[in-house]
Amino acid sequence: MALQWNDKLNVNVKILNSQHRRLIFLVSELHNFMCTGKPHDMLCKTLNSLSDYTVYHFREEERLMMLHGYQDYDLHKIEHDNFIIKLRECKKKYDAGRITVSIELMIFLMDWVNGHIIGTDKKYSQFFNDIGVM
Repeated sequence: MALQWNDKLNVNVKILNSQHRRLIFLVSELHNFMCTGKPHDMLCKTLNSLSDYTVYHFREEERLMMLHGYQDYDLHKIEHDNFIIKLRECKKKYDAGRITVSIELMIFLMDWVNGHIIGTDKKYSQFFNDIGVM
């Protein structure tokens, strides 16, 4: 079930690949901590890091899209905004002790990371490469 970087996730933009690798690492770390029964504070710290880094990454990706006039920016941003809302809801429930880092949360994170990168982010690869962003 662990999420790992593979070539299907390559969007051909070095900085975005690097950021995607970091997101995948954080999701995988959260999964590993959940599976090994790490203490609440370690899970909380990793969930906070994932939330913070996701916001940072989305801003960077959106900045590049706006800078270069990416045609599907609005749709892409909606996906980002919806994910942040869902992640913040989960984090808020987790912080309040109403949910745990569960299989359901991990499946959501893994499916979203894979689905968004492969299904949505890959769409900008050619656009960025054509204008020299690699």
